[in-house]
Amino acid sequence: NCCSLTDQNVCPPAASPSPTLTPSTLEVEEGASVSLTCSAPAPCWSHPPALTWSPNLGQSQETLQENQDKTKVRTSVKNFNASHLHHGNKISCTAVYKKQDGSADVTAEASLTPDISYSPKDVQISISPSAPILENQKVTLTCSSNANPAVENYTWYRADGDQETFIGTGSSFNVTVSKVKSTFFCKATNELGFKRSSNLQINVQYSPKNVTVSVSPSGPVPDNSNVTLTCSNNANPAVKNYTWYRADGDQETFIGTGSSFNVTVSKVKSTFFCKATNALGCERLSNLQIDVEYMY
Repeated sequence: NCCSLTDQNVCPPAASPSPTLTPSTLEVEEGASVSLTCSAPAPCWSHPPALTWSPNLGQSQETLQENQDKTKVRTSVKNFNASHLHHGNKISCTAVYKKQDGSADVTAEASLTPDISYSPKDVQISISPSAPILENQKVTLTCSSNANPAVENYTWYRADGDQETFIGTGSSFNVTVSKVKSTFFCKATNELGFKRSSNLQINVQYSPKNVTVSVSPSGPVPDNSNVTLTCSNNANPAVKNYTWYRADGDQETFIGTGSSFNVTVSKVKSTFFCKATNALGCERLSNLQIDVEYMY
């Protein structure tokens, strides 16, 4: 027994042999079942080396056995499913031999770096310039992903509600954006599969559009009655200012501000319009002719 009282100070030896990893290399696809075996000599049967794995990939099974040549070995088997998170990250097995004379432990390590093949992950879009983006401006969209082997093909699509329209290929793509063409996504493909990004909704800014006026009460109104005019529109950024005008032939008379405006209408004061203004510009409504009833 090498650990007898007479020779315990030399067991284990000062320089311990390195453990052995089987297999010595690992090249598999994501999801594959992997079994790694770490074996280290155990010169002291009663004090075999302790084997530890890094990172911790789950439970391991350990045995202590004697070979046909009477040498003894400590073995640890680690079983796990290969993940893209393991790719390129070292897996090591460390053998720790405790000296019986109280001196420092002796350690030795074996390791490998897995090569895990996997379909694209983490597909994302970046945009240049970032913000603000104006209507009819050209921007560059860039699609990136994590894949092994590398992505072979990037494809671009515009999303219009439930409809997806193919618009081009390449890791980067130039496109003109507008109020109604502002949502895009990309797909990244390699030989193992594909993944699409989330929709990128570009915040496209534009001056007021589709300015309309509603009248309350609606329909014909009596002469010299009060009505409420409400101006609405579509704009980004939001409208800062609404202004109201009365049209008298070729003359335009400013009468007030606000998205809603109360006014007394008459036979000769029945035509109005509003202007909606934001930081990018303004738009005016065509003249609104209110149907005023009056006695001859």
